[in-house]
Amino acid sequence: MGLLIIAVILILLFSMLSFYFLLSFIEHVQKKDERVAKQSKFAAIAYFGIAMIAIVGFCYYSMVFYLM
Repeated sequence: MGLLIIAVILILLFSMLSFYFLLSFIEHVQKKDERVAKQSKFAAIAYFGIAMIAIVGFCYYSMVFYLM
């Protein structure tokens, strides 16, 4: 049960960070600030990837250890 709570918190955290940097990216593109827009885009993609890896990792963990 504890692992489920930790996984949900991590997934929510990384998803919110991804959404924040996505909005930041859109704002910087409108301001024509290419350097910061590029950094925001990279951060949004990285946090989204981490959130997806956490989801897949938890699902894999659940399948392997709870079905045995």
